[in-house]
Amino acid sequence: MRINEFKLKDGFKYLFGQTVHEFVFNERMQKALHLLTETKMEIKKISDACGYKSYSHFSAAFKRKFGYYASNIKHKAL
Repeated sequence: MRINEFKLKDGFKYLFGQTVHEFVFNERMQKALHLLTETKMEIKKISDACGYKSYSHFSAAFKRKFGYYASNIKHKAL
């Protein structure tokens, strides 16, 4: 049995309550938050580890998700 891309994405959203893109985004942000709070990694390395090729894109995505910049967390943790 074959399944087309639309049905696969629709089924994913039905099961998980979010799109594949939203799921991946949320997983990346949770990983970033964990690395920011539980390690001493530099923010640039964290953005790389979370799959962002550009620090500025990572920074904007983090702020969109959590409402503040990643650097705010890192400075408080130091």
